[in-house]
Amino acid sequence: MKFEAKNSILIAGHRGNRADQPENTMASFKSAVACGVDMLETDIHLTKDKVLILMHDHDVNRTTDGEGFIRDKTYEEIKALHAGTAENPQPVPTLREDVPDLLLNLELKSYLAAEGPERVAYMVNETVKMCEEFGLGERIILNSFDAYILEYIYITYGKKYRLHGFYPYSI
Repeated sequence: MKFEAKNSILIAGHRGNRADQPENTMASFKSAVACGVDMLETDIHLTKDKVLILMHDHDVNRTTDGEGFIRDKTYEEIKALHAGTAENPQPVPTLREDVPDLLLNLELKSYLAAEGPERVAYMVNETVKMCEEFGLGERIILNSFDAYILEYIYITYGKKYRLHGFYPYSI
């Protein structure tokens, strides 16, 4: 897999351009693209009713006007929240939004110990399915802090996707 980049050094918008827009929102992603990034990094979570949303934290407390864990909320509950600030509220985006035509670094925020193998597998498979549906397969990096997820992707999909792993903070 070869990534095509405009710059000799890849420039990534981590959660978009959170210096100018609320992080992990479509406004933040569009702002990062306007700044000339090669890649967007975003985080994927699974709601209680198994909808993939884009948010960094495991809960909605810091980045929305709500409270609670994403995994305990339905998509309808998430959709009713405002991400960002009172002056610049934004909806919480899903992976089904209009994704810019560039490289994507998708961090899968699910963990075997917290959510179990079935929910982890569902999240991975739905993420891959959606990426393929939208023709993103050749321009994604899938990353995780959970080695089980990366191993699952490799065993299930082989070398089709570029993987990036992090050590857990506990190590």
